[in-house]
Amino acid sequence: MDRRLRLIAPEQFVGRRAVLIGLLATLLPSPALAQKLPPRIGWLSAGSEPDPFLEAFREGLRKLGYVEGQTVILDIRYAHGSLEALRAAVAELVQAKVAVIVASLTAVRAARMVKDIPILFVISGDPVEAGLAQSLSRPGGNLTGSTFLSLEIAGKRVELLKQAVPHLRSLAALSNTDHPGEKSELRATETAAQKLGVNLIYVAFSQSPFGASPELDKALETVRRRSLSTRMRQPGLEFSE
Repeated sequence: MDRRLRLIAPEQFVGRRAVLIGLLATLLPSPALAQKLPPRIGWLSAGSEPDPFLEAFREGLRKLGYVEGQTVILDIRYAHGSLEALRAAVAELVQAKVAVIVASLTAVRAARMVKDIPILFVISGDPVEAGLAQSLSRPGGNLTGSTFLSLEIAGKRVELLKQAVPHLRSLAALSNTDHPGEKSELRATETAAQKLGVNLIYVAFSQSPFGASPELDKALETVRRRSLSTRMRQPGLEFSE
């Protein structure tokens, strides 16, 4: 079985479930072979239940012919917003000898210490900037996955907002500097805004995936003071007119 890892471009699959299942199928034995020794999949989340992505993932496994508890075993770990719990969960999955770990951006950052287990991720940012891959064409190491980062969409959002608000003259970009790909998305947004004659107001903040974000509150207050009322979101960025 070919276990070489690769990154999947957004257009190759539609939706998070399809991305994960498509990658997973290259790493697991077929359902027929898995009957004798079911592979164990580690599901690692920094959040809590209910988890709609997990249910969609289970549905994808069923469509591939896997039966949970018979031909595949899911070892599920939630950190409930605790970094310490997330690190402990990673150690538990390693000890359980899972065949592969499936994780989101926040969780996969904690799992990067694991070098001998394939790790699948789906993120909205830049995996290279996040330190998850050496390049998009040759990620290297044991991490692979898909990114929904689309600079075309970043610019298209500005165009759509301009269409909705024809007299738009200024646009505030609340930019999370901890989001991998933030600079690239901001450049794409600035380019689109300039073409449309819109003044882009850059408001940066740093947001930890754990706990509250005082900087975000300050950034929102900055937008309020400028009387910018209409708001639009994209990964890592939030816009207000």
